[in-house]
Amino acid sequence: MEGKAFRSYLLLAFYVLLMVAAVIKTDAILAILSKGLALMSPLFIGVAIAFILDGPYEFFRGLTIRHFKSEKAEKPARAVSAALVHVLFLLVLFGIFYYIIPQFVDSVGQFSGSYPAYRDKVVGFIDKLAVSLRMGAFDFSRFDDFISGLPERIGSALTGMFPKVFSITASVLRSLANVLLGFILSLYILSDKERISLQLKRAVRAYLPKAAERVERVSAITASTFRRFIYGQLIEALVLGTMCFVGMLALGFPYALPISLVIGISNLIPVAGPIIGTIPGFLIILLVDPVKALWFLLFIIVLQQLEGNIVYPRVMGSSIGLPSFWLLLTIIISGGLFGVLGIVVGIPAVTVLYRLVEQDVKSKLRIDA
Repeated sequence: MEGKAFRSYLLLAFYVLLMVAAVIKTDAILAILSKGLALMSPLFIGVAIAFILDGPYEFFRGLTIRHFKSEKAEKPARAVSAALVHVLFLLVLFGIFYYIIPQFVDSVGQFSGSYPAYRDKVVGFIDKLAVSLRMGAFDFSRFDDFISGLPERIGSALTGMFPKVFSITASVLRSLANVLLGFILSLYILSDKERISLQLKRAVRAYLPKAAERVERVSAITASTFRRFIYGQLIEALVLGTMCFVGMLALGFPYALPISLVIGISNLIPVAGPIIGTIPGFLIILLVDPVKALWFLLFIIVLQQLEGNIVYPRVMGSSIGLPSFWLLLTIIISGGLFGVLGIVVGIPAVTVLYRLVEQDVKSKLRIDA
């Protein structure tokens, strides 16, 4: 008994020393954790891509197995399906950029050739607005000076960036390398996910035999919730992109399809996504027709209010199984505390907690009955 008590006290002392060291050396520990997370970023990217492509992968795998009608086709079906969904993923990304970038370049060309006409439109619009609001005339000389001095400002800004070019280039290349490694890892994760899942289950049962069943249950709920969250985001992006496209066509805005694509894709980032997607759309329309650009901003504000308060809670709530009230509350609290990342992680995390509590309550009620 004395030996066991001594070991307990020794273990407690070790934990206390560890906590004291953690408090004293917080900066060093945070730096180590940050470095570790940076090294693990390709794995996180790979898992995220594999999660997104899991649905299409299962669809193509099922088609391949049914086509060959043989058990021996299982292994090649995995490899072929994983490769196919990754190729399709790259083609979709390439197609989007191939379609959107020329539209932006075209709008810049239109603006450079028609700036005087656009300026007159803006002047006329603001003068009418000032008269209706009983305000004084607006002085556009500063605006003209700003436009005429814009090339010089851009040149000086680029010159000032030259000392940082190496570090910026290194950072960009490092990020691209992480994305590339993550993309390759996702290919292996998808094609070998059954074996990886089995190995993880065996490890849990070997090292945590008492908690194995609970860990597997929580893991299954977590995986299902995150998968539903991703698909819910995709559905929401499609709904918002369609609403934006129909609205832009009805109101006569230019470049309705590429701008709606950008806003729909950026909506994959919860809540803040439409704001990020609005910026390039506004700039493109501004370069074509500044007056319409102002109306476009008003249209997007109305669309965001409709989407954020009505459409998003209903679509996402039905997708992940979280009631609209709890979903909206999660968005408000997690977004206020941790921003966009808090919303991305908070919604699935609260959904997992909600489902676990729901199962536990039902289990206790059955026992009491």
